Amino acid sequence: MKKVLRFLLILIIILFVGYLILCIATPATMTVVRSTTINAPKNVVWNQMVDLENQQNWSPWKEMDPSIKTTITGPAGQVGQKSSWTSEGNVGDMTISTVEGDSMRYDLHFVKPFAGEAVGWELYQEMMVLL
Repeated sequence: MKKVLRFLLILIIILFVGYLILCIATPATMTVVRSTTINAPKNVVWNQMVDLENQQNWSPWKEMDPSIKTTITGPAGQVGQKSSWTSEGNVGDMTISTVEGDSMRYDLHFVKPFAGEAVGWELYQEMMVLL
C-alpha cells in the first residue's frame, strides 16, 4: 500500500511540475491567422469586408445561430461603425477602430456567455505570381 501511495505522490508531483513548465513556456497571448482567396475584383471584396452591414451577407455566425439579432450603427465602412448582436445567451459588439489603406482593425467586446475583449484585423492583399 505504501508503494502505491508513494507512486501516486511522485506521479502527481511530476504532473504538477510538467504543468508549471508548460505554463512558463507557452505565450500569454495567442494569434490566429486565416486567409482565403476570392475570385472577385478588389473593390467588391473590400466593400464586403470593411462595411459591417455587408458582412451580414456572408457571416458564418448567422448560420450557426439563427436567433441572432444584429444592429448596425455608424458610418458605413468607417471608424466608429458598430455591429451589436444579441441572441439566446450571446451578447456583444464589434466596432471599427481604424481603416488604413487595405486594412481594417476592429475591437470586439463580448458580454455573454463570457465577458472578454479582443482585437481583430481584416487585410486585403493581392498576390502576384512571377513566372
